[in-house]
Amino acid sequence: MTNNEEQTMTPEEQTNEARYLGYDAGLSQATGSVLSELGARAIIAGDDDVWSDMLVPNLSGEWSGDPVPNDIARECGLDPYDENDSDAINEACDTWEEYASRGFRDALTAMAYRLVGPFDTALQLEARYEAKAARYRRATLR
Repeated sequence: MTNNEEQTMTPEEQTNEARYLGYDAGLSQATGSVLSELGARAIIAGDDDVWSDMLVPNLSGEWSGDPVPNDIARECGLDPYDENDSDAINEACDTWEEYASRGFRDALTAMAYRLVGPFDTALQLEARYEAKAARYRRATLR
């Protein structure tokens, strides 16, 4: 879609879509992650160095099938080849990556508590990130 055609998403809707897609990608990436007991304890202890060893979702296109900026642009109703959309695309991609990182961290933190406990904390964290994901999804449906 170009700016000359009917634009179906407002800037706010584009941001909401990027937020939801990023957070969901982060949650999905975390489910495929392997976490050691040592890594789990480091996450719970708040050791930020542990995250540098993690494969956090991004838009680099390094892995086949991973999204790239053009994919996010299209999902947000933007034309990746229209220079007039470049600022909006950059904003959508920045939002996607920020929320992908948040979702990834939220899910891995819950996974860490599932691994080393307390289990009740894991359940609370999982409920919290599921509620966030649902809230972000609802915002895309308005």
